[in-house]
Amino acid sequence: MKEYFRCSWRHLAFCGSVMASYCLIDGTLVSQAFAQDPLQENAAYTTFTIFSGLSPADCVLSADPDKDNVCNREEFLCGTDPLCEDTDRDGFRDDVDVNPLSRAFIPWGDPWFTQTNDVTYTWPKWMIAAYCDGGEWVWSSVGHAWKAEDLAGSPSLHMEVDRELLTNNAVLKFSVSADSTASLFLDLYDGNEVIVASNVGANLLIDLGTNAIRSVVVPFESFPEAVGLRLRCERGRVFIGDSLLYVDQNGDGYDSDQALQLGILDVAPNPKSTLGNNGTPTQSTPSDITQLPVIKRRKITSQSSTSSASQVKSTGTRIIYVDKSLGNDTWSGASPSVQTNDGPKKSISAGRAHLQKSGTLVIRTGTYKEDLDISGLDVDVLIEGDVKL
Repeated sequence: MKEYFRCSWRHLAFCGSVMASYCLIDGTLVSQAFAQDPLQENAAYTTFTIFSGLSPADCVLSADPDKDNVCNREEFLCGTDPLCEDTDRDGFRDDVDVNPLSRAFIPWGDPWFTQTNDVTYTWPKWMIAAYCDGGEWVWSSVGHAWKAEDLAGSPSLHMEVDRELLTNNAVLKFSVSADSTASLFLDLYDGNEVIVASNVGANLLIDLGTNAIRSVVVPFESFPEAVGLRLRCERGRVFIGDSLLYVDQNGDGYDSDQALQLGILDVAPNPKSTLGNNGTPTQSTPSDITQLPVIKRRKITSQSSTSSASQVKSTGTRIIYVDKSLGNDTWSGASPSVQTNDGPKKSISAGRAHLQKSGTLVIRTGTYKEDLDISGLDVDVLIEGDVKL
């Protein structure tokens, strides 16, 4: 069972001074934007602004940076994402969603929410942890993703839940790209990491197109001892992107809370629903919610440098940042922001050379006047902002 620390700010409000040392990361910079409001100076609210990637200008409680008619104060108290109008990616905007955290959205490999092997976001109370065992974080055709190719030890993605709170079967929906030889299997395991069900649904990549959205029912009801599920790659190259875990007992695409909001029973198929321009639920065709919404890209600032993507310990994959305005080619490139005697590379050539043969190169806004030649290398390139070569 994964040892974890739940980072969702919903669970930090009662931590008091225990969280003080963590909450004061670049605390001076953040507090300059605070108004004279008791909650504004709350240590847990400071953690919320850092964790979610709010800029100093957007840290005020009355601000609404994602324009969903829910201000930061309410986002903090509800545990929702202040930079995404639909936190749980269910198609209902936060201001009209009866439960804006009905689904667990897992942004695999997103640098803002990825720490070494672990991915953390704001989730339903029943969602505990998400992490990889092997593989690497990359940018791919499905966006930020987990890549499995070196199959020694069967690399896998893990999701763990609180079975006292999640008693029903669940649906796992994920974006995926793979080669024609790849295979991917779903297993369930108990608190001692003993497999209690293997190859659920057989090979999940059968008849897969170039890029696809796959869904599989997780049979928790049949295995009450199961506390975790894993996606295990046995063959080929696989990329897995944004994923959703939620309860949908009849398989109609609505989770239980959506069905309740629409006044329908979660027992028989019903027409799909999405949002109209004013944020209210409207009837639509089933295809409208088959694609996972694109996560809004955060801007990594000096107050959040510790939250950037880092190396996956089990594979040694590397992420090197290049920043024309802030960088220095004598630095390691491991950090997106300037720290003591370290920070991003200044030139693309220096960043590419530091990666050697494999890894991810993140190139940030600037005019570089260089060739982006990665021929012969296993290097993924992520462009952030306005980059001119």
